[in-house]
Amino acid sequence: MSDWSKQMRAARKDIESKLTDVFKEECRITASSVIEATPVDTGNASANWYSSKDKPSTRINYKYFTQDLSPEEGKFESRMRANKTLAGIKLGQTFYLTNNVDYINELEAGKSNQATQGMLFVAADYAKQRINNK
Repeated sequence: MSDWSKQMRAARKDIESKLTDVFKEECRITASSVIEATPVDTGNASANWYSSKDKPSTRINYKYFTQDLSPEEGKFESRMRANKTLAGIKLGQTFYLTNNVDYINELEAGKSNQATQGMLFVAADYAKQRINNK
C-alpha cells in the first residue's frame, strides 16, 4: 500500500471518529433536553424515556407503579440509559429516544402547563440551532 493510501485511510478514520463524537454529543444533549423538559407530576413520564439504536424501544419503566422513586431519580435513570446506548453506537446507526406511557402524546401536544410547546420539537429546534452554529 502506498504512503498516500495509508494517509487517506488514516484521514478517513480520523474524520469518522470526529463525526461519531459529534453525533454522540448532539444526541446526548438532545436526549437530556427532552428528558429535562418532560413535565413532572408523578415523574412517570420523565422516567420512561428509553434509548435504543436501530429500532425504537417498546419498554415501559414499571418501577413508578410499584416503588416510591423521585422524579429526579427517574430523569437520572433515563439519562443513564441514553448514555449507555450512545456509548455503543456507531456512525450510520440510528439513535432512538422513545417514551411509551399512554399519555406522552398529550404531553407532547402541550397539554401540560409545564411544557406548553411539548418536549421533542423544542429540543429538536435547539439541536438544529446548535448544529447550524458550529
